[in-house]
Amino acid sequence: MKYTNNEINDKIIDALLIVKRDALDIEIKLDTPYKNIQIDSLDEIEFLITLESKFDIAISDTDAINVSIQIDTVNDIKNFLIEKYDILDIKKERKTKIDKINESRR
Repeated sequence: MKYTNNEINDKIIDALLIVKRDALDIEIKLDTPYKNIQIDSLDEIEFLITLESKFDIAISDTDAINVSIQIDTVNDIKNFLIEKYDILDIKKERKTKIDKINESRR
């Protein structure tokens, strides 16, 4: 399945909140540094499993390691998922933008 940017953002942030529901005192945004979320190795496994469930994908062990090493911000997670798993619905995204433009003209 494919999603708009906003849907992807919401699913990633929701997955992080599920994992860190008890100890998170910061607001998670796309530019939030991944290390500031204080995810330990067990949290990271739970986070990746949650992402797999939310996006109906299977993250390989190699990709899981790459997420650990190469991700600096929440937006990097989004970009990784879009590039690796092709989850962005470009047609739906364009329609959403056109709808917003038309709505603002009213």
